Amino acid sequence: KKRLKEQNEKKNESYIITRILAGKTEEYAYFLDTYGQPVFSLIVRMVNSEEDAEELPDTFMKAFEHLSSFNGKSSFSTWIYRIAYNTALSF
Repeated sequence: KKRLKEQNEKKNESYIITRILAGKTEEYAYFLDTYGQPVFSLIVRMVNSEEDAEELPDTFMKAFEHLSSFNGKSSFSTWIYRIAYNTALSF
């Protein structure tokens, strides 16, 4: 049952990404709402400071700018967490 939910979520996110790339950029809010807090929490844990985490380049802006390179081989969450991880690591 969990696997089916994940597959449906991945299809839904792929559909949202397609719409964003077609010009419906307001739909990017879905990703901010869904992953904003978990991504920020990951960065805070990595840099050990909420203040420093807020100073890092915006992970979601990077993801938005490179959204066309998202290939769908992984879930969007895996992709955005990897961007956040690399951003925090380079800090």
